[in-house]
Amino acid sequence: MTARPAWRPILEGAQRIRAAEILEGLALDVARFVQAPQEFADLHQAGNAAALASGDAGLALFLAGLTRYENAPLDAAALRDTLLKRATDALAARAMDASLFNGFTGIAWTVQRFLPAARSPGRDPLASIDDVLAEYLLQRGCRQVDLISGIVGIGVYLLERLPSPAAKAGLQSIVAMLDSRAETDGAGGTAWRVPAEQLDEVDRVQYPQGRFDLGVAHGVPGIMAFLARVAATGIERERSSALVAGSVAWLMRQERVGSESAAFPYWVAPVGPTRSTELAWCYGDLGIALAMMTAATAAGRRDWRDHAVRIGLAAAIRSMHASSKVDAGLCHGSCGIAHLFNRMYQATGDSAFLDAARNGYGNVFAMHRKGRGIGGFLSLIRDSNLQDLWITTPELLNGAAGIGLGLLAGMLPDEPSWDRILLISPLRPG
Repeated sequence: MTARPAWRPILEGAQRIRAAEILEGLALDVARFVQAPQEFADLHQAGNAAALASGDAGLALFLAGLTRYENAPLDAAALRDTLLKRATDALAARAMDASLFNGFTGIAWTVQRFLPAARSPGRDPLASIDDVLAEYLLQRGCRQVDLISGIVGIGVYLLERLPSPAAKAGLQSIVAMLDSRAETDGAGGTAWRVPAEQLDEVDRVQYPQGRFDLGVAHGVPGIMAFLARVAATGIERERSSALVAGSVAWLMRQERVGSESAAFPYWVAPVGPTRSTELAWCYGDLGIALAMMTAATAAGRRDWRDHAVRIGLAAAIRSMHASSKVDAGLCHGSCGIAHLFNRMYQATGDSAFLDAARNGYGNVFAMHRKGRGIGGFLSLIRDSNLQDLWITTPELLNGAAGIGLGLLAGMLPDEPSWDRILLISPLRPG
């Protein structure tokens, strides 16, 4: 495998000037939200207000990124520390689930990034969380296996905690659980089914035998990328590597070769319809391509890497001719798409990915409306009745914080590390 080129900022000239203008407004509005959220009309915050996806931990990540930007319009470090304290106070004060994006492991993942400055000599404030998770995983109490809500998300936190013995024990338990829950297709393929009882009421009727999810956020590609990272640490290498190889084989068989739209659907099922995806991190070809790149690096497989690049290039070509996304968020909007294409460009040096990334950032700029929402952006979500809603939110996955981090990744010369939570940052060869 060839070494990846050094990270380089891709927003230049007029695009960089525009990104800087938008970033200033985002930063000031996020600071205003932290101090006086009541000032924002129609503010929407779902779930845990301290969490990574929807609360203070995610905002702290954005502020931490802003500390690297020399033209930041505020004291980002002080505000970051305020948010971290609020999140850790909430962690100590109330019960939360163990999920990465909505529970206590996401807060702990964020704290871990700043431990060198916060840790007292001989004291690790997260050691007790590692021990709790190791015991929890040993008891196999978690039903879900995915990145957002399940054991893969817990594993992302534990990877950050290595070489802690409790983290290693927890990762060993996760690999064992994934192995025990894997299904084989008789042709060397491996996948993980979402059981019908974990689906909502409408989907349970359509998918009475469950389904196999093809999104990084909730399905096989995210599990595959996680297992590749575990294998690269040497923990359960043989078993993890076998599961990775099986999931790559299974994914390749789901690809609709020659399709003029997306190569991969949202999911496949023994009974029930499939649905074509659009470009996004959470679902779609682009996230799958980056997950396969991680698997290729861990296994030293040039053929997998070449296949991933082909998937990504087809997505890049489609993106240049498709209408822009309806919102700018990180999860399923234009800034997330731009960042993923930037990742593909930084990993390959291919100008097609550079063009697609810059086009994605151009779509973000076109969506900006000064004075609207937070930092000039509203976010599109679906409510429980599957109705589209435009909301004002500072969140990491759907709102202002994620847009800000995506812009910083396009502007700054140092490689971002926050996107390890998305399982799209690459492994180092070797």
